Amino acid sequence: MMNSLKRFWGHSAKAPTLLTAPEVDPVIHDPARPSDTPRVLTARVRVRQQQDARSSAATDNKRSGACRTDAKRTLGPVMSHRERLLSMRIEHLRLVTHKRQVWLASAGFITAGDLATCRLEHLAKQHGWKRRTRARVRRLQRAIRMAASIDGMMPRDAMLLIAIHRRDVQALACETAAGLRRDLERFALSSRGERFLGTRHLPSLRRLKEWIRISESIVARRLHGNVVPPPVARAA
Repeated sequence: MMNSLKRFWGHSAKAPTLLTAPEVDPVIHDPARPSDTPRVLTARVRVRQQQDARSSAATDNKRSGACRTDAKRTLGPVMSHRERLLSMRIEHLRLVTHKRQVWLASAGFITAGDLATCRLEHLAKQHGWKRRTRARVRRLQRAIRMAASIDGMMPRDAMLLIAIHRRDVQALACETAAGLRRDLERFALSSRGERFLGTRHLPSLRRLKEWIRISESIVARRLHGNVVPPPVARAA
């Protein structure tokens, strides 16, 4: 056949390239498989399409993960628990009613940091607060300071601990999770505890253990920083 083509086109002319059949997927179209029915071929095509979709989805996930990483780098360092809590507005803490929120705003308390860092005695004399009002503001201030010191704790959790006479980190560090849970359950059964909790649940035993562990580490750091070194013996 090639000799006849050469005689027809001549030796100097370039013989045309023969058209080849399109590439066929050996997995889908295998002539050695006479039992392949159209249904089987359709199922294999569907499997191949699913594999291609999975590979493209994996590629998209990698790209989106890289985009999120770049976004985190551009946003800068993440705020700590203390910074985030002190920057929250008082109405977002859900500590007091709307009427008391308005009263606190009129006294100059907009964020939780305003309450945590205020000079309470000076403001009480300036505004002429009564003893009961001063005690309420002091309780809010103590709850915010305690929650800001312990990661994972919110001021409402600290108010619950203050209600059972655990008013600071030192008192919490001396407790056990089982004893703290028992006192919380007793408080929840009282009428005051029912009003305070409402539909909320008590903190779990795991959260109590974590709070106690963090409190113990805070107290240990404070004690370690306040330890007076022993006097150095003078050389004779």
